[in-house]
Amino acid sequence: MSDVTQLPQSPIPALLGDPDLTYWEGRYWLYATNDGQEGWVNSTINAFSSTDLVEWTDHGVAYDSLATVSWDRTPSRTWAPAVLHQSGRHVLYTAEDGNIAAAVADNPAGPFVDIGHPLVRADAVPGYQIDAAIMRHEGRPWLLWGNSVAHMAPLDDAGTAVDLTRLHSWKPHNFIEAIDLKERAGLWHSTWSVGDTRKDDYHLEYATGPTPQGPWTHHGILVEKRPEEGIYCTGHHSILCLPGDEWILAYHRWAMDGGAGWRREVMFAPLEFDGDGLLRPVVPTHDWYRRAL
Repeated sequence: MSDVTQLPQSPIPALLGDPDLTYWEGRYWLYATNDGQEGWVNSTINAFSSTDLVEWTDHGVAYDSLATVSWDRTPSRTWAPAVLHQSGRHVLYTAEDGNIAAAVADNPAGPFVDIGHPLVRADAVPGYQIDAAIMRHEGRPWLLWGNSVAHMAPLDDAGTAVDLTRLHSWKPHNFIEAIDLKERAGLWHSTWSVGDTRKDDYHLEYATGPTPQGPWTHHGILVEKRPEEGIYCTGHHSILCLPGDEWILAYHRWAMDGGAGWRREVMFAPLEFDGDGLLRPVVPTHDWYRRAL
């Protein structure tokens, strides 16, 4: 086994889970669950930015649910952020005690201010309302979310209202949480988390389809643990698609310095396609990011 204590760790020296990687005006922006408290007790989201995925600036607390959420007076589980950058405005989506919340800011570093009510209430649709993500379809942003059941519905132009009359719900193979959808050359790529982030075999699976509603062809595992390298719990992710057909995966794993389901760190990896246009499985390494040659 490699001496993992001597190998490079995450480029962001913080305990973080559930990453959302975005790009805005020449900078990468990362938002993630602040980790370290057993049971994932948390009320803040920090913003980080970088020009190269190597050197990162921590902009501090971008969102504090205790300070801004009025409809839940005891928010203690602020998880899994996703950010929409649109028309000079920024909308942050989080899980708030089983609801999907939305908050807005003029700056990607925040402060983000809650819109005053849940975007998706806990009892609005089946399943547990967590793990928001954003996709673009029909010229507009759509919200993705869900645990045990995956959901998608279009957002309004401001990104602060969701049209549940156009809700589409489904259960991907082995699906637990963190659904994401991206389109490339007419083919939709669906990725999601399987298992429990408290277990070492938490991982990502993958399917493709001709539309964001499927029908889906399952392709198996996209990323999984490597016990021989001390790498475990490679899950909850986001995919950033850049011009030039560069796709970047952000995901979390158990922190190398004594990780657990609530002690995680963020890693990055390039995504590559085979001759059939399918994503190649990612082999997690101790390198924070390795570009394709």
